[in-house]
Amino acid sequence: MSEHRQSPQRTSFSEWHKRTGSYLVALRSQRGLSAQQVADRTCELGVEVTRSSIANLESGRKTSLSVVELAVLAAALEVAPVRLLFDVEDEPVEVLPGNLVAGVEAADWFSGLATRPGSTRSDNLAGPLALYRRHKEISSKFTDLMSNKATPLNKKSDLAKAWATALLATRSEMTACKVTPPPLDTETQHWLDYVKADA
Repeated sequence: MSEHRQSPQRTSFSEWHKRTGSYLVALRSQRGLSAQQVADRTCELGVEVTRSSIANLESGRKTSLSVVELAVLAAALEVAPVRLLFDVEDEPVEVLPGNLVAGVEAADWFSGLATRPGSTRSDNLAGPLALYRRHKEISSKFTDLMSNKATPLNKKSDLAKAWATALLATRSEMTACKVTPPPLDTETQHWLDYVKADA
């Protein structure tokens, strides 16, 4: 006798489409753009989203949106694509069936800044993305410190060593995670070599 498996209850994500439609209206209005102007911009960007598709999305009649349409609409409105999905002031929003969270939590997860709301994982939150962001931030702060001509080099020494150590540790962590560290610009490499030689 075969066992009949009941499929999990599927939640329609009509709320996602309604939110996206309302965000689209709000962002379009803030920029003083008509639906036709947004459609024209999408066409210029290489993927036409028609005026009628935009109107149907805004009214809730359009209940599907491809990733490409999402990206091109966001580009046409000059916002990050996540702004068409979640607003940090939204509370609560359904990120997965039955999983209601604050809008900011949903946006953080969708943007790779945090683990999925409700997840029990405690390892590196966003993997390679988090490492690349950390590398960029440390590299920028290190280069800014070393390029600051107002502070003499001998006053920068301890802080420079700390930033250089953090940058090298992040690059090592990236390599250990099988993530290729980005190339260092000439100035950052110069100062990193200088600090390492001075250590």
